[in-house]
Amino acid sequence: MKISLVGMRMANKLKRTGPIREGLDYQDACALMYMVHWLEHPSDYEWMLLEADEFGYLDDIVIAHGERRLSLIRVLSARLRDLC
Repeated sequence: MKISLVGMRMANKLKRTGPIREGLDYQDACALMYMVHWLEHPSDYEWMLLEADEFGYLDDIVIAHGERRLSLIRVLSARLRDLC
């Protein structure tokens, strides 16, 4: 199998969907953080939904805490070079 150095350099560049995937990775990391917290403090949570369409645009992470209280968490990320 022959490997081109040009192809290797191109593989390190982000594809057009790269920033979207980075945002989803960040969203996954945030959800994991809440799940770990749930394992550490199970009495703080009743249930959790990810990508819950029934909550519209506030659908990234939905957490029920009890006493009819919900946390609707919208996860946003921006790359530093896009902010400058």
